[in-house]
Amino acid sequence: MRAKQVDELARTVVVVSGLLALVFGLMVIGLLVPIAERSNLPLPTVIALTGLVLGGISMMSGMTYTEFMLDSYDAWFFDNLALDSQSLLFVFLPPLLFEMALAVDVRRLLEDLAVVILMAVVAVVAATALVGGALFLVSDLAPIICLLLGATISTTDPAAVITIFKKLGAPKRLLVILEGESLLNDAAAIALFALLMASLAPDISLSVAGSVLTFLETFSLGALTGFALAYLFAKLYPWLRGSALAETSLTVALAYAAFLTAELGFGASGVVAVVIAGLATGVIGDVRMGPGNWPQVTMVWSQIGFWANGLILLIGALLAPGLLVNLQPSGILFLAVVVLAAFAARALMLFAMLPAIARLGLTTSLNQRQKTLVWWGGVRGAVTLILTLSLVESAALSERESALLGALGCGFVLVTLLLNAATLARVTQWLGLDRLSQSERRMGEQIVAATIAEGRDHVLHIAGKQGVDAAVIEDLDLAYGNRLQQAGTKCSGGPTPFGQRLKLGLTILSSQEKRLFRRRFDEGIIGINTTRALRTQADRLSDAARLRGRDGYETMMAELLAFPRWFRIALFLQRRLRLDRPLARLLARRFDVLVETESALKELDLFNADRMAGLIGDDARDNLQKLLDKRTGLVKAELQALELQYPQYARALRTAALQRVGLRFEEARYGRLFRDGVVGDQLHRALTTDAERMIRQSRKRPHLDIGLDPKTLLTAVPLFQDLDTKDRDWLRRRLKPRLVAPGELVVVQGDRGFEMYFIASGALEVRITPEPVKLGTGDFFGELAILGPARRRNADVIALGYCRLLVLRRRDVKELVARSRGVAQKIQLAASVRASGGHFSENLGSEVRPLAL
Repeated sequence: MRAKQVDELARTVVVVSGLLALVFGLMVIGLLVPIAERSNLPLPTVIALTGLVLGGISMMSGMTYTEFMLDSYDAWFFDNLALDSQSLLFVFLPPLLFEMALAVDVRRLLEDLAVVILMAVVAVVAATALVGGALFLVSDLAPIICLLLGATISTTDPAAVITIFKKLGAPKRLLVILEGESLLNDAAAIALFALLMASLAPDISLSVAGSVLTFLETFSLGALTGFALAYLFAKLYPWLRGSALAETSLTVALAYAAFLTAELGFGASGVVAVVIAGLATGVIGDVRMGPGNWPQVTMVWSQIGFWANGLILLIGALLAPGLLVNLQPSGILFLAVVVLAAFAARALMLFAMLPAIARLGLTTSLNQRQKTLVWWGGVRGAVTLILTLSLVESAALSERESALLGALGCGFVLVTLLLNAATLARVTQWLGLDRLSQSERRMGEQIVAATIAEGRDHVLHIAGKQGVDAAVIEDLDLAYGNRLQQAGTKCSGGPTPFGQRLKLGLTILSSQEKRLFRRRFDEGIIGINTTRALRTQADRLSDAARLRGRDGYETMMAELLAFPRWFRIALFLQRRLRLDRPLARLLARRFDVLVETESALKELDLFNADRMAGLIGDDARDNLQKLLDKRTGLVKAELQALELQYPQYARALRTAALQRVGLRFEEARYGRLFRDGVVGDQLHRALTTDAERMIRQSRKRPHLDIGLDPKTLLTAVPLFQDLDTKDRDWLRRRLKPRLVAPGELVVVQGDRGFEMYFIASGALEVRITPEPVKLGTGDFFGELAILGPARRRNADVIALGYCRLLVLRRRDVKELVARSRGVAQKIQLAASVRASGGHFSENLGSEVRPLAL
């Protein structure tokens, strides 16, 4: 009995020791936040310095770590706590990577995915090769050991540089590329690290080809595992009834499930699985979460990432003195070589590879000062430390190798934290990236003056409504007058250039547009997919305005309304494989985006009229209004083209959106009545539950029938009205329905003709001289090229809007003419009129007008 009590007491001591260690770590990193802010140093640098001091005191007091390992902490607060490097890997790596993945804008990342993957893979390979090769030249370590260290320190933490670039107003595309490159860089580096570690096993011998295949296999299987689990977890979110706490809990479970399933279940890369699961959750996971819950999920993950980064840095810094104390002079030389080689590899990527990619137009270029800042900001952090600590305990390495690699890896991280990170702000100042230009300063002063004037009007208006004493109003007016006079004195340096003010206005409008979309999403009016598309649209407009001003904004307006690559793929699938669903979904999404854009532009008109003149001047405000009017016209034209083809869907879509607005208003009113004590808790819950149910129902997108059923379309063509049932059925089986987008060339001049076209709905234009000819519903064209002698098309036919066509092949046209005398007469009449230079229309008859098809 006594022995049992002793065992229970021992287990209790271990648990309490672990909790005390966690409490101490969280207290330290929490208390260091204000110190970092006051000292104007990055938090990782302050944590590293603190850990070094505490680790040094611990070592000098004689409380050293057992054989410099992590299996038992013997310091004041880590006594009897068993936590080896494998535990650190499994506990901290999944949340670190998952949190980074959630912060990436996946939709924007996909646009530059090829560039990001190229940069990430090349950067990892270059760093591993250069670091490993340099270390091999100056040391007696085996090549594989040197490459292992190179892979260990290839991971990067660009958070500080990205923060500075955000303050400088760098293009969104550049920030997404940097974030995505860093994330995939970490995944590739850790996968390469695992491959090199596996190759050290005595019973494993991999060739170069075998290593590449193994890398691709583990990488691909890990990616599939992460995506599959993210998809399955996303299916569970609707069952949680909009609970943000439950949804956040599932995302935490997903991070660890992806890592463990890939590593232990399939022998794949757990790191890649976590990264893909995080990226997929950012795209498909929050689609099914409750409205307004996603910010809370990301906020919790920011906290988890803060804890994981802080604790790993603290643990690594605490262990650093013990790892570095026995470093020989040769080891110091090795560390210097590793540092130089790593930064040489980074310089190679930034100053050689990135400009080459930029010249191809594949990415946004950086100027020399920005490249220098990114180069100096190659800080290593928690991920590198986790890999380094795993080297310290690796059984595949000798005691000397593990100690040396641990010291070099830990020393390299500390160099980047204590030198690069600590001086990043000063380097930014030295490069002049923190200084505003004269025009930017003048603009800022004008904005301050305009804001003070708005504030005065607002305060005086409130004072007048509340009946404040006249003396108080006079004092307020005098105080604001003095402030305006001081602001006016600062603004005396001359007007800000028009182009600068216009760029600022475009940036403000883009930001306001994003806020409008986010507000409508939080209110449950629009879904997350539509919101992401709309916010990406605003980001692209903002980037274009920053880079090229008005010209860039106008060009991007047109590009955003153009049909994307996926739409063309969906058209191909419909025409070749008769798959309507992808096309219907893309058309429905286009409907959503255009409707919400039209609504946002109306609000932007009001915002521009009320707020912008004081910020950028009347002339720039008027110029913005012209741009908004032009964009509104383009959006309305695109929307009208869709509505003409699908009027019932457009009506249902607008009705559902307005219903959601009304239901949200009712829900808010119920909440106000509950807070005012008018209704009780039970009645309030019943009312809100019913409102939420109706909102969920209204959020289901109406079904969009793209209307390509040949049987239905046949009735829209007068030419086929006199066909009997047998001929109609024969024709229906041979006709191919086709949806044509606005601006699409249906017939190209000079092509051989193998098909005839019948217009079931829509309008097309025949591009002939001296004047184009329009064809509408019920008309047909293309018969000249397939009846009689073979001839080429000698005119372009272009769609003026969305059109539904019925297409009949040459041999089927000839058989149709043979089967139906009435159809044959009309087609031959049209061919005769057009062959003689006239215009034949089923709706208008014939007239003498040149028409060539």
